[in-house]
This record gives sequence, C-alpha cells and structure tokens, in this order.
Amino acid sequence: MRRVMPPRAHLFSVVVVGCLAACTPLQTIQGATKIGQIMMNPDMPIGPPKDQPSKATIAIYVEEDANKNAFGQAAPVDVWLFQLSDDTRLRTLDFSTLSASPKDALGTSYVTHKEKQVEPGNSKVIEDWEIEEETSNIGVAVGYKDIDHINWRSLDAIKPKGETYKIVVAIRGRNVAIQTHR
Repeated sequence: MRRVMPPRAHLFSVVVVGCLAACTPLQTIQGATKIGQIMMNPDMPIGPPKDQPSKATIAIYVEEDANKNAFGQAAPVDVWLFQLSDDTRLRTLDFSTLSASPKDALGTSYVTHKEKQVEPGNSKVIEDWEIEEETSNIGVAVGYKDIDHINWRSLDAIKPKGETYKIVVAIRGRNVAIQTHR
C-alpha cells in the first residue's frame, strides 16, 4: 500500500528544505564543490595561487660554437641547475669543487638540483620544476672544456611562491646567462 503524504505535511517538508538551502552559506557550497574537484583530481592545488609553490619551465640552449675542444670542435656541455637558499656559495666556488659534489660544496645554500647534458646547437627543456619553499635563487653552472677562461656560472633571484617562471639558459662560446620571465 502506498502512503500518500497529506498536502500540509508535503508543504511543510518543502518549506523546511527551502529554508535550509537558503541558510546554507555560499562558501559551504563552494567548499563542497572544491572537495569534489580534489577527489576527481588529487594533484589539484589547494589555496589561492599566491600560496602555491612557484613553478619554472627552463629552456637550456647551447650555441653551435660553444664549448670547443682542443681541435676546435664544439663538444657537449654538462649543465647543473640549482635551487639555492642564497647565492653566496655558488659565486665563490671553483668549478672542480662544485662539480665533484654539488650538495657538499654548496652547503646550507643547496636546496636541490638537476643535471643535463646538451649538444651544441641543441636545446633541452625542463617543464614544471616546482620551486622549493626555501629557494631564493636559481643558479646554473656549465662544464666548459676551457673552464679557466670562461664565465661558467650565472644566478637569478626568484620567489618560491605564487609565480610561474619561464627561464632561458643561454650557453654561448665564452659565457652562460640566465633570463627569467614571469
């Protein structure tokens, strides 16, 4: 047997549900929506963009005549990209100390790093490198063949939160340069 709700009881239910819906703050509804989005995509950032870790896409380009060997032929270069808490150690180190053990050589300045080898006339891209919270500088060191007569390092300041960086590392015949764009 089907139970039919009297018209007054039905009207009361509609009024109660309507009042509850009207009293529900918009933020609660938005919060429930965000929770649903996070459940569907666990990698989704939480919080406003200014509170999110910065990310960097880094393009490393080596000119065709960079890093010539004793025979005048361009050779591949080893590239170290660093996240640093300050720039002091990288500015003062010699290349052989740095390349032997970057983490030990940079000490408390070291946050993390990536290594790449790039052929002359070519480029490599590092996409969406998340910037660590303690990072204040991006540094690059390049293993040139004639390291004593080359500007083999470069640095640039960055913010660890709220930014999306496009960084170009240009490796030329006698130096390396970083160009940072937001």
